Amino acid sequence: MSTFRYGGFWRRALAIWMDGLVIQFIMFLAFMTMKYTLPDSMAPDIGSYPAFLTGYVYLAGGVLMNMAYYTIFHGMGGQTPGKWVMGVKVIRDTGEEMTLGYAFLRWVGYLVSYIFFFLGFIWVAFDRRKQGWHDKIAGTLVIRTRGQYRGGDKAEGSPSDASRQHLSSSSS
Repeated sequence: MSTFRYGGFWRRALAIWMDGLVIQFIMFLAFMTMKYTLPDSMAPDIGSYPAFLTGYVYLAGGVLMNMAYYTIFHGMGGQTPGKWVMGVKVIRDTGEEMTLGYAFLRWVGYLVSYIFFFLGFIWVAFDRRKQGWHDKIAGTLVIRTRGQYRGGDKAEGSPSDASRQHLSSSSS
């Protein structure tokens, strides 16, 4: 019986770095669009209260963009563009596909992993099933979508046979 290989620390780190670049690019485009489409009377001056407020609006927009990005991509297909490039996918630890609800819960887990000096993300490097705190909170696994059946570091407690058939048929 074949088993899946978990997505390891470095694959996941590169994927999240790529996703961060995508999110920053989208935020830059949104900021520049607002800057050049707002009337001059609404443009903030340096050092004024509106300029100070603009920073908080940008920060809040970034958090909302991050939440939407990860929730939608993980919930609708189990992969962000970065995870797709790196050949990994998020699934439920039961072997089922992700839903928007579990994807949102996983994003909330990202906050927990982040708040404690990124320890929840670093945890992936040492966990037997390569789960970060966010994966443990949401009950998810990150598996490889390419090269998953090679010998070596096979996953213990792998997803169900039905999920394996579904994933292998969708990657063909």
